[in-house]
Parts: sequence; structure tokens; C-alpha cells
Amino acid sequence: MEVKFTTRVIGDVDIIYEYLSRDDECVAKSVLMQIEKIIDYIKEFPELGKNGDLKNTREIIVPKLPFVIVYEVVNSVIYILTIFHTSLDPYKKYNK
Repeated sequence: MEVKFTTRVIGDVDIIYEYLSRDDECVAKSVLMQIEKIIDYIKEFPELGKNGDLKNTREIIVPKLPFVIVYEVVNSVIYILTIFHTSLDPYKKYNK
């Protein structure tokens, strides 16, 4: 399956990296690698995540990290919609 990233998720990744790299750039890179690994899993197994809060979305927690990837599958395309920290209010995660 093809994976496409929304403009929003690109911003999410930039924010995650900038925040984490303030303390340790190696940690920031490691976190992004973990997120990328989960996206690779989603590509192979699109039904991997649980049903999301929004209709037709799925959510998957990045193991051992406080991040959730929200995505939707439309035909043969996986759209990565957002990546958010679990400390965020779940009702605000879509409304940044």
C-alpha cells in the first residue's frame, strides 16, 4: 500500500524532533526512527491499529513511547493524519 502524509503530520514530526533534540539529538532521532518503524508496519498491516475516535480512522500507539499515530485507509492509500503525544486532550488532538 502507498502511504501519504498530510501537511499537518509533517508539522507534528518537526515539532516532536525540535522539542526532543533540545535535550538530546540522538534521542530525537531514535524516536523518529521508532515512529517510522510503526508506519512501515501500518503499510504492511493497515488494520493493525484500533478504531479511532473519528469515523474511518485508526490509531496505533508507538510502543514504549508516549505517541499515537492516527491514520485512515482509503482504497489502497494510507493517509497518516497526525501524530500526537498521549498527554494531549484526546478531543483537541485533531484541532491544532
